[in-house]
Amino acid sequence: MLDTIIGWSWPEAYHDFGFVHHGDDDFTEGSGHVPEARYERDLIYATATENEYITIGANTDAEWARLCEALEHPEWIEDERFATGRARATNKVLRLNTVESVVCTLTVEEVMRRLEAHDVPSAQINHPRHRVLADPQVQHNQTVVEYDHPYTPTGRVRQARPAAQFSGQPFQVRRVSPLLGQDTKEVLAEELGMSEAEIAALEERKVVQLTEGDETNTIDYDPKRLIASVSNRI
Repeated sequence: MLDTIIGWSWPEAYHDFGFVHHGDDDFTEGSGHVPEARYERDLIYATATENEYITIGANTDAEWARLCEALEHPEWIEDERFATGRARATNKVLRLNTVESVVCTLTVEEVMRRLEAHDVPSAQINHPRHRVLADPQVQHNQTVVEYDHPYTPTGRVRQARPAAQFSGQPFQVRRVSPLLGQDTKEVLAEELGMSEAEIAALEERKVVQLTEGDETNTIDYDPKRLIASVSNRI
């Protein structure tokens, strides 16, 4: 589950961490590039410990009752504003404020101790997000991988590996993403059986772009002409 959520959220939540910088992002506290983080307030609570937040997922009536006991407010269990799932959803803002009025008086260690003791679904939030990359479980799972990529500003990038893993099939980066047109010649020759002359003619007519090595020049090619040129070979 941990690997899946990181992989799923990587494009939107972790795009700032894609490029590996030069020794300035080891993700220890106070170092590196730490982008600003914003969270939607839902099941997220501030604690008395500065910049430490927790999430609590007390959704069922039984979980809600255990949360009330953990926070030493058993009267909330029978409170008609919170007594059912529908009531807690209807009074969401009031519920969040009520719970946080207690949580914010406790250190993150104390509130987590209480919640764990009462079996309340909860977790300490890795905030800011760079702490996710330094999380011991994430590092043990090798969820985030780094590899060389010659066509990037820093020459090295990181990304979340696929969450699904299979015995005897370790994840590896076989090829990096190509430049525009870098694989065009290979596809035309090997997949469509075009000759060197035919491919050169397409390039001359600006039907396709051929990029080799570190070339980054682009052309204004016409996709309609490309389709017409190769359609009889597909």
